[in-house]
Amino acid sequence: MKKVVLLILSIFIFGTLSPNALALSSVKGSDPTGQSQRSIIEKTPWLDPTACVTSGGSTAVTAGGGKVYILGDSITANTQFVQNKITESLKAKSYDPVYNSVSSRSLSSGTSDLNGISVFEADAASWKSAGTIIIELGTNGGVTQENIEKIMAIIKANNPSAKVYWINVGVNNDKRSGTDINTSSINTTLSQNGTLGYTVIDWAGALKSNPNFINDDGLGVHPFTTDGGKAYADTIASSLTSATSSTSLSGVCSCQSLSGGGGAGNLTGNDNRDKVWNYLISKGLTPFQAAGMMGNMEAEAHFEPRLVEYGYFNSRGETSSAGKPSSLDDNVPPNQNDKGQPGYGIVQFTSKGYKQALRDRSAQTGKIAGDLGLQLDYLWELLTSNSWGTNLRATTTINEASDVFLRQFERPGSIEKQVPIRRANAEKIFNFYSGSVVTSSTSNSGANQGCESNIPQGSSASVVLVATQELASQGNTTGGDKYELGDKSIPWCAAFVSYVLKQAGVPFTGGVGENGYYIPSVASVRSYFEASPSTYHPARSGYVPQPGDIVIFQEGIKPWESHVSIVISVEGSKMTTIGGNEGNKVNQMSFPNYDESFITGFGTPKGVK
Repeated sequence: MKKVVLLILSIFIFGTLSPNALALSSVKGSDPTGQSQRSIIEKTPWLDPTACVTSGGSTAVTAGGGKVYILGDSITANTQFVQNKITESLKAKSYDPVYNSVSSRSLSSGTSDLNGISVFEADAASWKSAGTIIIELGTNGGVTQENIEKIMAIIKANNPSAKVYWINVGVNNDKRSGTDINTSSINTTLSQNGTLGYTVIDWAGALKSNPNFINDDGLGVHPFTTDGGKAYADTIASSLTSATSSTSLSGVCSCQSLSGGGGAGNLTGNDNRDKVWNYLISKGLTPFQAAGMMGNMEAEAHFEPRLVEYGYFNSRGETSSAGKPSSLDDNVPPNQNDKGQPGYGIVQFTSKGYKQALRDRSAQTGKIAGDLGLQLDYLWELLTSNSWGTNLRATTTINEASDVFLRQFERPGSIEKQVPIRRANAEKIFNFYSGSVVTSSTSNSGANQGCESNIPQGSSASVVLVATQELASQGNTTGGDKYELGDKSIPWCAAFVSYVLKQAGVPFTGGVGENGYYIPSVASVRSYFEASPSTYHPARSGYVPQPGDIVIFQEGIKPWESHVSIVISVEGSKMTTIGGNEGNKVNQMSFPNYDESFITGFGTPKGVK
């Protein structure tokens, strides 16, 4: 198997074995440029498990609804202006809200009814069955990364399939008699930690359009007015998924890569991170590539396009320093040294040329330089006109994309120390968006309609999803230790397939390992499918392979030089697969024709839905 598909392809094209047959580079022979081999083994856009599209199935629209659990403080405890309005708005969308809200509750642990984390944990019986959980805590303190991690860990341990939303903090300090509340600090913390698995409901943004939604009780945080209560309720309702469009693959959601245009004029999402993801995916980047870029953006500016590099003054002469929040500026700050510092924006544009280009764009468009859309459009122009952008778009793993963006574009000090940090950021972002639905009242592109929540165990789509997740998590990792049961004598492509089918809920039987899920050889995999005629489909028999099928390659000269991998997508005659032990790692490949002579047949996992 180690030599398998590429070796087979080398035989098929050149009629001779090459010691470098596994290389994805030029091969000497009758085709000295290697273009024939390249055309067969070309890298294709990675399958996006967040995008649902028609693929030989039917399209269905499932209305939103179900139980919604709301943990909150005095805002959602108010029945007259807020709670009743929320109930009315959610019930209109077939949701059934349940409240646990009391005045002065904080995000904290303890024995009091005011300690939100402990109250929530104790009330698990009320929210374990909820499809949606909304957290409305923030104005009374405790919004730290540590506390957010605590409450999200409780949710993941007890109701991992729930969609989680967090309402950010809106304040009208002009109506507050005490010290001003720094909503920027609170909401930045919420935005930065969304990778833990929740979506921010942007009440702060809604309040900007009408600060008078807040009443005159001197606290400056309560939307206890007729219009304020309705606006608060509508902001929540519009952020929940009212209808999720999906397409069926044997009755479940099927996924494939997104491509196409899309500009900053129609940014979609609940917060800046959502909007950046949707923008990059709509431009045609793979989820790997988008996550790699965004892991760097998180380290640079936490997706705040107005951020000024720490320790420097902004255009108003304000300086961020110890004990003070980072400085924000609608305009590009002046250069303070020969390097062009301070850096500015979502990627901390630093060079004088970059910063001047932002100023020019701001003047031309009439938008502030700190506008997220303006900066994304400029960044995309750079990406499509520079070698680092070409290199980024050639990457096939999260780590590769993160490293290219770090080393070739960002180039901060202490690059090597930043590598693991940004890779970790990127992986969190990828894991969050590869299984989440990001919605917004302004969403109109459909660029990130989630899919994983619609995929049941034991389905063809679950096989596809597990395979793509393994490709993402393994990156450039070599060797099959994760998939083999300690047997190094047999190449590990069948071990990879065995592992994926087990994780997807349609395991092999009759092999070794737990419940016999592990079949170590290609010949045994083929025999397994051939034993049940309904699950085996010979190549060139008129059968069109389906996503989730196992493709069996047979070179035909030596029985052990063979291979198995997993079909990810079929477009016309073109087939894309993910397999193990391809170049001694998990890899994705494409073939222009699923009826190629070196393909023996296809196996449909037994019991697949």
